[in-house]
Amino acid sequence: MQTLIKELEDYNKLTGKEKKDKSALPLVVFSKAKQAAIDLRLLNPTFPDNPDSKTNKVVDNVLRLYKESDKDKGTQLIFCDSYQSPSETPKMDLFDVDLSVPQFNLYNDIKEKAYQGRYSV
Repeated sequence: MQTLIKELEDYNKLTGKEKKDKSALPLVVFSKAKQAAIDLRLLNPTFPDNPDSKTNKVVDNVLRLYKESDKDKGTQLIFCDSYQSPSETPKMDLFDVDLSVPQFNLYNDIKEKAYQGRYSV
């Protein structure tokens, strides 16, 4: 997050002309911040899996609801519009994305963890 904050601080120091030339930067930074809030691996798949990430909280909730609704065979739907790390080097690569590392896919991560949790009980 410090990287994103620094980018915005540097942007705010630019002249009007320089800001116009880099007008996409605030949108990129806010988009990256949104991804970071969900799971840092959306920015760079080499970042570690944080046990306290929103992704892992979702898995915990999915498993809890699965157990609570088991007798009714409940259904759950998970939606996220930012679900995959970059497949090519971003134009503004703030996090040194290594394209030799497989992409991180949020849905696959949730599905694998939920499946493991479901059958480990």
